[in-house]
Order: sequence, then structure tokens, then C-alpha cells
Amino acid sequence: MATKSEFDRIEEENVRYLGVIPLSQVKKINVISALTKKGFKEYSSKKDHLYFHFIYEGREYPIRTKISHGSGYADLGNPLIALMAKQMMLSKQQFLEFVQCHISKDGYVQILKEIGEIQ
Repeated sequence: MATKSEFDRIEEENVRYLGVIPLSQVKKINVISALTKKGFKEYSSKKDHLYFHFIYEGREYPIRTKISHGSGYADLGNPLIALMAKQMMLSKQQFLEFVQCHISKDGYVQILKEIGEIQ
């Protein structure tokens, strides 16, 4: 079994040579910005979450996600990244690329069309 330092070295090599984005944390503000720029409409809850619904060509689709209002969630870790990716019909890698603007709104729409979520 590889030691932690070996895993770290392998991950660094993957990032350097393959352009793979390591799964770690993303800033909540960056996620909110990417969502609202790429077709998600924000619905604020008076309770504890911000809700986002995907709108395309004037139609709301059942593609939704949410983020906590809480200040303890300034950074989103792997479990929340995985959950939001699933809610948005993306892999974790695609979600990170979406947040980092490597996937545009048109690119996201294309992914959704390819998997049959929108027409």
C-alpha cells in the first residue's frame, strides 16, 4: 500500500502532466458566481440555504442544487462537491471545471443534451 506522501506525489504529477484538477475544496462564492452566470437562477430561502434552479431558453428544468447560508461553509469540500455535481448531472471533475469556467454555459447545455436531460 502506498504511503500518503506517495499519493500526494502521484496527485501532483497528475495535475502537472495531465491537467487533472485535484478534488479538494472550492470557494462557495466561486460556485455561486459560476451557477448564476451559467443559467441557474438563485432563490434565497429565509431559512438556511440558497437554492439554484436551471433555466434554459425560458424554461425551468428539474436540475437544482443548494448551498448553505452558513458562514461555516465558505469552502466546499469533497462531500458537497460530489453532491452538487450529482444534482447538476455532472461528474466531480466536470463540476470543478464548471466552477473554474473551463466549461461554459453552452458546454454545460451540451452535456445536458448528450445525457438527455434537456432537448
